[in-house]
Amino acid sequence: MKTRALVVAGSLALTLSLAACGNDDEAQAAEAISASMMEESDEDFPVDQEQADCVGEGMVDRIGVEQLQEYGLLTDDLEVAGQVTDVTMEEEDADHAADVLVGCVDAQAMLTEQFAADDTMGEQEQECINEVLDNDALTELFSLMFQGREDEAADNLMGPLMECMTG
Repeated sequence: MKTRALVVAGSLALTLSLAACGNDDEAQAAEAISASMMEESDEDFPVDQEQADCVGEGMVDRIGVEQLQEYGLLTDDLEVAGQVTDVTMEEEDADHAADVLVGCVDAQAMLTEQFAADDTMGEQEQECINEVLDNDALTELFSLMFQGREDEAADNLMGPLMECMTG
């Protein structure tokens, strides 16, 4: 009986330690993605720490560490390889990544601000652009980009934007 109790206790301890390692890996991966986003942040796409943390945690939660490693976003050492936006994903994971990005970062406000800085556009054109660049459109745009379909993403966006510009 003692032996069986020791085996059960040992198995339980091993299970708990493996689960803890998984949580450590997830935390480390999320932190690496967050840090990478902070490094990539610039005046065109400014990201604060809270937004970067949200993206890191969201991508790890929705896609998973192993899958992010398979895509080449994360190395075996759980460091980011390249840029978050350079990864090509399968459609479902790209949808998850786009949902996370749009949910964590107010991309619509950023783009609206960039267009508003263009003093050659009138108020009506800017309002039209704001309507075209809603969260659903941006989620689709980012999903296509995460799938490596940048040309299609640009084509889908250019038509409606050109309509805004030409009235």
